[in-house]
Amino acid sequence: RSTADAAAAAAAVRQRVAAQAEADAERRAQGRVFSPSRPAEAAFVNEAMERVAAWVARARTQHASGAPPEPLTLPECNGFLRKCLYAAIEHAHPPAAHKWLVTESLEGEGGGNKAVRLRVRPAEEAAAEPFSPAMHAEAQVAEKLSKLRESEGFLRVWRALVAAKVPVLVHNGLFDLLFLHDALIGPLPAPCTQFKAAVHAALPEVWDTKLLADQSGAYSDTALKPLYEACSAEAAADAAGDPNRPHQSPPF
Repeated sequence: RSTADAAAAAAAVRQRVAAQAEADAERRAQGRVFSPSRPAEAAFVNEAMERVAAWVARARTQHASGAPPEPLTLPECNGFLRKCLYAAIEHAHPPAAHKWLVTESLEGEGGGNKAVRLRVRPAEEAAAEPFSPAMHAEAQVAEKLSKLRESEGFLRVWRALVAAKVPVLVHNGLFDLLFLHDALIGPLPAPCTQFKAAVHAALPEVWDTKLLADQSGAYSDTALKPLYEACSAEAAADAAGDPNRPHQSPPF
């Protein structure tokens, strides 16, 4: 909701990633692998790892001969199973001994599922980006911060509107303003005067076309579509210079 909030959220992401990396390192040191407990999920990971083992063996030989194989794309799965796959792959094929191996996620065809893909790191990429745990952790932070920025959604639009102090046009927008206050400013206050003051501080100039149309008395139906059609017809008649139509002059 503010620059300070965004900085705090970014710091929190970095702390969570660091804590997770430390926990993962401790788990690997103890020989434990993050794995599912449900039989169907465990079978999914086991089958995927059999494919990974066969691909890595083939890739190691072909990589040494200068003819890397095609990437291996595993079936799409949810975030929990991807975490299990990443942990299992890293345990079976440690990055320090497999600098040529790249494990990444691909967007799925629908929903929130993604696929895990393994590929051989090109020589020029390996030279430009040598593997290091610090770089890997920093890449994780960058990815999570990118997702955090994406999740801000309309909050970014709201901040731009508040900063610009431009007039805002709504139609029958009281409930919209109530929702925006609750979602982006804070919980709705009990007194209406406090709500109005908070909205006015954020958006100094708000115009509600329904309220204006109602107050003008010029339109029988002030719902958005009929009002738009009536105003469009008036504008067309004005453009055509029709002298016979009754001219309506609402105060907006």
